[in-house]
Amino acid sequence: MDETELYDINIIGSILKAWLRDLPEELFPKSIQAKIAAENPAAKETPQMLKDELSKLPPYNYYLLFAVTCHIALLHSHSNKNKMNYHNLCICFQPSLGIEGYCFWFLVCEWRTCWQGCFAEKEYVVEEQRLLGLAPPKSGSKASNASTTTLRADMGALNLNGTSRPATGGSSSSGTGIDRRRPSPISAQEDDEWDRATISKASSSKPSSSQPPGVSSPSTPPSLSPVTQVSPMRL
Repeated sequence: MDETELYDINIIGSILKAWLRDLPEELFPKSIQAKIAAENPAAKETPQMLKDELSKLPPYNYYLLFAVTCHIALLHSHSNKNKMNYHNLCICFQPSLGIEGYCFWFLVCEWRTCWQGCFAEKEYVVEEQRLLGLAPPKSGSKASNASTTTLRADMGALNLNGTSRPATGGSSSSGTGIDRRRPSPISAQEDDEWDRATISKASSSKPSSSQPPGVSSPSTPPSLSPVTQVSPMRL
């Protein structure tokens, strides 16, 4: 690969998606996602059940999902420049993350309200310390509270305009109603070309929407105040 290609936003994005698809386990089990959607079909705000189930994830899953969806939410906040509106973000990232439409909407458009800390982190820290032959950090110490402090600081840097999720008549397995199946294995370049072709086809067949099928548009579109400049993505 030519060195200049290392700075191509499309190649970087495709490599990230390929890595996410190759993870040995689901970041957020689909069975749990389905249960959340079934028990909160008309939620207008982030369901407490979604927050709790996210908090029960292992730290590795929790913080990776936290970081990736934060980045996607920032892309969404710059959609007027990078053309990555909610509809296109579904096409590009839902297959890689394995997140169904119901939960994906909250994790992107209501990202700021989804995170309340990783409940399972303490036991993982204790086990890690045991395996390393080190004494576990005392409760309330700087070491045991470091990740929580960092999490709160990261969330505090983002300001989400208050909006409510409209009632939905049900969840969509894809979140967009678009067939996003792609061949596997697939190269980064092929993945990028596939996304652009799919977005182009979807845009020509129907107008883009900031909501999954069955969800009406809110009066004030949810958005995140920009924290970092996001380079425009070629589509």
